[in-house]
Amino acid sequence: MAKFCSNCGRKLKEGEVCDCKKDESSLDLQNGFNQVLEFFKGMFTKPVNTIKSHMKASNFTLSCIIIAVIGVITGLFGMLLIKEMINSATTLTYGLSVSPYIEIPYFKVFIITTIATIALYYLQALILYLVAGKMFKANIDYKESFNFLTALAVYSLAGIIISFIGVLISPAIFVIIMALVMMFTLITFALGVKEAFKLNDAKTMYAIILTNVFFSLIVYIIMLIFN
Repeated sequence: MAKFCSNCGRKLKEGEVCDCKKDESSLDLQNGFNQVLEFFKGMFTKPVNTIKSHMKASNFTLSCIIIAVIGVITGLFGMLLIKEMINSATTLTYGLSVSPYIEIPYFKVFIITTIATIALYYLQALILYLVAGKMFKANIDYKESFNFLTALAVYSLAGIIISFIGVLISPAIFVIIMALVMMFTLITFALGVKEAFKLNDAKTMYAIILTNVFFSLIVYIIMLIFN
């Protein structure tokens, strides 16, 4: 008796297993990679349109993955930055490299930096949602707020990756890169809030200011608690 694939309907030989599902999985993976690539490209070519498209609640899972990747990369960068700072400080003081007796808790730095980075994105998304969505009546939910910030995080990710090289060359390069990242982020933040959240100029300005003020205050309080 002839057998057919339950998925594509292709006639199968005795004992044959159809590979159509495998092909579909490969296609989905390729489509997913292309989607992420277009997303990153769009943030530098058409940032506002890309933000609007990415803000859909269906992209929440992708946003969580992106933020997790950013957290890990930031953790690695934190270890490198501390190592270079200690090297520079020790060299300036003693004219030597880092003493072998100095024990640097690299793993602890990595874990704390990674978790803190990820948590802060979720926290800032909540504050943005409460300020823009609840206070100023923008038609957004928490997932859309999180997706919005994830789109902006592309600049931070690009800056951190470039800074891996910059820190090894000169601390000044790191400062310049971070300044450019902040500039891109703030400008796109303002344009995105106005266009994607559909707020007028005044509400856009106050939404940005209040979000950053509340976020800074909460982070400061958290730091005081843990210190």
